[in-house]
Amino acid sequence: MIHEEKSGYKSWGNLKKQMNALLCDSLKGKITYFYTSYHKVHNSYGRGSINCGGKEMAAFSWAEMYAQELEVHQLHLEGKRVSYEEMEKGKWMQECKLCNLDFIQSITIFLKTDIAAALRSDNYLLRVFAYMDKRVGKRTLVKIKDEVETLPEWVRRFYRLRCEAEGAEERMTEEDYRTNVLRFGAASVDKISFAENAEEYFSDYDAFLEGEISAVSASGVVLRDGREISFADCARTFAHYHRGGAKGCVGAWDEADMSFMLYALPKPVMIKFADDARRMAALAGDSARERARALARMLAQGGFCLCDGDLEAENEGRHKA
Repeated sequence: MIHEEKSGYKSWGNLKKQMNALLCDSLKGKITYFYTSYHKVHNSYGRGSINCGGKEMAAFSWAEMYAQELEVHQLHLEGKRVSYEEMEKGKWMQECKLCNLDFIQSITIFLKTDIAAALRSDNYLLRVFAYMDKRVGKRTLVKIKDEVETLPEWVRRFYRLRCEAEGAEERMTEEDYRTNVLRFGAASVDKISFAENAEEYFSDYDAFLEGEISAVSASGVVLRDGREISFADCARTFAHYHRGGAKGCVGAWDEADMSFMLYALPKPVMIKFADDARRMAALAGDSARERARALARMLAQGGFCLCDGDLEAENEGRHKA
């Protein structure tokens, strides 16, 4: 059982109300929290569950409490001295062998815990609650994807459920980029002092492999470190250094190096494509060149283009705009 602190709860109805209030809009009406106590039975046995569409996704029964005690007792008989806390972290939490008191205790802890801490908690129930919380946005869901993949399947189910409800596993929308992503945004361009000339601007740049891209849309790129590169900002920066250049140009394609150079802020960003790099779903293709062309087509959807290399032909209509 989870022994972090006594829950001291007086009303399941009150806990349920608070948890429902924290549910994200996309899961309201789908996810329900259930708990009941059998007051007429010795020790007031209980049972809790998290349901989706009326079906249980995870259940927490009083029977697990006795199973936990029996397992620890058996190990002690075998001469293996283990604590409940060790079994909880090493096995029970992994296998979701948690009892009704674990469920209630975790809810009371979650309601007092910062959402960022809940997303990192060793108590996987807190992570589950956080995945469905309205305080967690699409940007965070995308950012924690790799970490979630290391967690037990029963935990990943709730993450996938939220992502499917939000469409977070697909490319981000313009609104997501403008409202949910921490970035050097278009509104900040006017506040940044440009270098004296293009030569000074290109005196330093950041470089990334295509596998370091987390998400792509017609409005920009999100890197796995959380940084967002706005195509609109790149176009404005390009226009600053190339007066009279092609409208909507965000950077250049280097055929020999198989790389894009984007006019990002506060300094340029190179994205290098290679056949041995991990293939991205957003840039699917049979080769590095095809994946690069896919990104060029994504640019065109947003009204942007590249101004160098033979990929330019694909955006010829955009260049003349």
